[in-house]
Amino acid sequence: MGAQSSTSPARIRIAVSACLLGERVRYDGEDKRNHQIMTLAEEFELLPFCPEVAIGLGVPRPPVHLVRGRAGIHVRGVTDPELDVTDQLQAYAQTQRDALKTCTAVIFKSRSPSCGLGSTPLFNEQGNEVDKSSGLFAAELRECLPEVLMLEESDLVSEEECLVFIESLYRRG
Repeated sequence: MGAQSSTSPARIRIAVSACLLGERVRYDGEDKRNHQIMTLAEEFELLPFCPEVAIGLGVPRPPVHLVRGRAGIHVRGVTDPELDVTDQLQAYAQTQRDALKTCTAVIFKSRSPSCGLGSTPLFNEQGNEVDKSSGLFAAELRECLPEVLMLEESDLVSEEECLVFIESLYRRG
């Protein structure tokens, strides 16, 4: 991408889960490239992020999920419950607060234990799904950045949903 001239207006910035932009950062080494979101790059500056990779989890990596226990909700390994990345994800969210304040919106990957917004399966300690919740990283950001528009890619399925989203970006930006 070329440098912007000093007279051109700044483009609206949208932080996007990196897997939705085609980056192979998921636990299984795959991506979840989303055509609707990719088309936003024509008009907006898209900034990829992946909290699980950022905290040092590799690709591929053992899957994690949300577990509700006596001490609250934790992000733990599916096959290795001793793997607990709750503190790392919370700390990473705090370090990203200022950077994400410069964004008008954040688009998260649905059902992700770090990035889902109300769509992520929540399990009890016995491994049974008991509810839906938000991924830990997304929940932390939503709490500390209420002024930033946050949604999941599943909120942008239809053309109408995308147009409403774009209009809201221009109203905010």
